[in-house]
Amino acid sequence: ITKPADTSKFIQKLREAQTKIRASNLLNHEHGLLAVYGTPIAVDALGKNEAIPVKNYRETTLPEYDRLSGRTMMRGILINRMTCSYCPVTCRRETASSKTYSFRIEGPDYAQISSLGSNCLVLDLEAIAYMNYLCYNLGIDPIESGNTLAMLAEASETGYVEKGLQWGDVNRMLELLEDMALRQEGLGEILGEGAEKAAHELGCPEFSMSVKGITIQNTDPRIEPAWGLLNAVESFGGAVHIWVYGDLIRSMRDLGINVRISNWGDFYEIALRSYEKQVEVALLDSLQVCAFSGYALTLADLAEALEAMTGHGFSGDTLAEAGAVILEVEKRINKLRGTGGDRLPRRFLEEEIPSGMHRGKVCELNRMLSEYYKLVKQPSPPIDAIPTLL
Repeated sequence: ITKPADTSKFIQKLREAQTKIRASNLLNHEHGLLAVYGTPIAVDALGKNEAIPVKNYRETTLPEYDRLSGRTMMRGILINRMTCSYCPVTCRRETASSKTYSFRIEGPDYAQISSLGSNCLVLDLEAIAYMNYLCYNLGIDPIESGNTLAMLAEASETGYVEKGLQWGDVNRMLELLEDMALRQEGLGEILGEGAEKAAHELGCPEFSMSVKGITIQNTDPRIEPAWGLLNAVESFGGAVHIWVYGDLIRSMRDLGINVRISNWGDFYEIALRSYEKQVEVALLDSLQVCAFSGYALTLADLAEALEAMTGHGFSGDTLAEAGAVILEVEKRINKLRGTGGDRLPRRFLEEEIPSGMHRGKVCELNRMLSEYYKLVKQPSPPIDAIPTLL
């Protein structure tokens, strides 16, 4: 453990950070929405705004969304609020049941609820938590698995697969999760490759909601344009986490989040705020600082703490510049590895939302990308050595 260069100043910065976290309506341990209800509180905001994934992203309206909410979880299967190390927020959940299913597990978080739940038309939190438990025990990703099953349900409904999966059939989902993990001959072997490869194998590649080989999660890009842009341009594609970018999600205003975008018809502003946030997240990741802290702390706060720790001068601007370089290096590595371009599944670009308050909307990705590419900075250090790291 390295001793801070200026211990008293470092302790002062820790205390200031704690004060800001306690003042946050999201992060305060006693009453902050994220702290008290965990990430499943997003169900309330996205469900109310008809932005929740339903039936493999064909639809976005779920009248009974409150059955999946963080408040419902707290009244039912929640047994403990957990934390990472000494973090005061306690946004992690521990759930358990001995009713229909028997389990005790961390989660499910919102991403698992939306993939195994709403996207497959399962409205039973206990069943979702049990499937989450089963995925962890089997060693498979519950988010990708849930979205893969949603793809299968659509393929079954439209005649591409016989004896596949009907929407909301939990018992069949449990069978298929085990088959996927064990790569059982037939559907298990196909689905075990994930949604993108499985959809191609089943003859319906357009049913895979994947970006850079990973299924998109959490909300619909036709309703949340910044989410569409982020999924297209992020280094990890569909693996991007909605809470990391919650201040770019319009629906999150209902949770008291100060959303950075003011004009949703201004594609330049959407691109600018998305790029700025990407830079910030790249920096936070490199410092091993939880991205949720961005709801309370600024880069200037982190720069002062880093200066007290290392004895070297830092500012918010220098940290932002470092984040921009990290982001560009990630993009260069992706290009060298042939990860794929900045795109979204055709559904979000061409298929209009069929019903509800957002009926008729599509994601105008190309217009956002045009503005985004004007903003992306080239790194100041040379990148020629990257191939030696691969």
